[in-house]
Amino acid sequence: MIEPEGPDDRANLIIATYAAALGEWMREHGPSVMRDQLHLDADSPMCEFWRAGYLHALEDLVTLIRDRPTRDVVNTPVESKLLH
Repeated sequence: MIEPEGPDDRANLIIATYAAALGEWMREHGPSVMRDQLHLDADSPMCEFWRAGYLHALEDLVTLIRDRPTRDVVNTPVESKLLH
């Protein structure tokens, strides 16, 4: 594993790792969500759910970047990377 040299490298590694895990999960469990893009209708409940999920994801990233050692993120199985 390549160790990040600074805080920006560490943050980039954490974000890339979690994005890859979520992308894998979405391809397996929700391919129609990505295809149909129903969350783009600004007046729909799907848009509200999408924004709530996005907010929680950003809050999770802030916590991860602040609190977790990089090696824990990189060496954790994919299914454990998705915060519940």
